Amino acid sequence: AALLDDPLWLAQLKAADFVLITKDDLVDAGPLEALRARIAQVHPRAFVFVGAAGLPGDLLFSQKLHDAAGSDRRARPAAAPVFETLAWTSASPLSLRKFQRVLAEISRRLVRAKGILLFDDFAGSPMLVQVVAGRVTISACPPGLAAQAASTLVLIARSGGLDGTTLTAVLDSAVA
Repeated sequence: AALLDDPLWLAQLKAADFVLITKDDLVDAGPLEALRARIAQVHPRAFVFVGAAGLPGDLLFSQKLHDAAGSDRRARPAAAPVFETLAWTSASPLSLRKFQRVLAEISRRLVRAKGILLFDDFAGSPMLVQVVAGRVTISACPPGLAAQAASTLVLIARSGGLDGTTLTAVLDSAVA
């Protein structure tokens, strides 16, 4: 019970995108439910997985899911059947103002999104965009990733959360 109020544990929980509860087979249902309730209270937007079998490892750690090359721009099943992905690209730069509006509209539906985007507001400076659990970060792209001629964004949502045609149109509306 003391762990549920530990400052370090609480700070780590608040910063987590995904929470994996392991060794759930070693405790009774009561303490497990108390833990889940505390996680929901502290970080209601965290994605919680119980047991090692519940962790979609390929989704969280596979580089293949972030390869947009050859994408047909439609949502497709990801490595774990509870998630789907959409890869979006644009050869034209985006308007930062328009893209921020798009993110405000779609970010709550996403588990994660990550990409390198070109904005007309930052000519010649690709920007790294990350969306996790509703939080959006747009920052200067690390030098090793900056050589890119087009904007590329990979979006991950729970199955049924991505309408590829609609989402592509919404993202296309951010082109400058």
